[in-house]
Amino acid sequence: MSTPPTSPFTSAPEPKKPKGCLFWGCLGASVICLLGLLAAGLGLKMAHKRVLGFTDATPAAIPVAQVNANQARRIRLKALAFQTALQKGRPGTFRFTADDLNAMIAADKSAESLKGKAFLTIDGNRLIADACLPLDRVPGLRGRYINGKIQLDIQIRNGRLEVYPLDIIVKGKPLPPRLMKVFKTRNLAEQIQADPNVQKALAHIESLEIVNGAVVVKTK
Repeated sequence: MSTPPTSPFTSAPEPKKPKGCLFWGCLGASVICLLGLLAAGLGLKMAHKRVLGFTDATPAAIPVAQVNANQARRIRLKALAFQTALQKGRPGTFRFTADDLNAMIAADKSAESLKGKAFLTIDGNRLIADACLPLDRVPGLRGRYINGKIQLDIQIRNGRLEVYPLDIIVKGKPLPPRLMKVFKTRNLAEQIQADPNVQKALAHIESLEIVNGAVVVKTK
């Protein structure tokens, strides 16, 4: 598929390199990549006036989990055990519920990029984010926000991280099918995997799946 020309008022920002916990770094960078693709897709397919119809002048109020000191300590220890298994190549199975993930966003510095911007739930094998995506880095859309709900399929297959958007609801309405058709074929984690730190971590992950209401990671 050829790359379409950029429009005068869109620009897809480069994903930031993951920091801290692999899951949070990659998820945060994937959301940034999705923002770029979404803004570029809207700009290429619609007139600027219609693009504004998909955005808001104010950010949505995204919940932040209330975490007490004991809960914060528990979730940090859980995340640390996962990171240690990755760094030292230790086999193990780590299960993170939606409550765990939201507690990490609230209490873990490695998830700061998502605090107040994403609140996560898990439905079957889908990770769902109520999200507020600022568009300040997109020319012509400074001060605007995309407020919506994003469903993601996240898994690791044969050492390859795959993050695909399955559904995007903006202002209570699904994106036009012609846009979703493009997004559903784009692995949002593609560029992230060029990072040597990510490659090293992925080498120690046997699998990552979303099953039975939790993100389940097996290290090796």
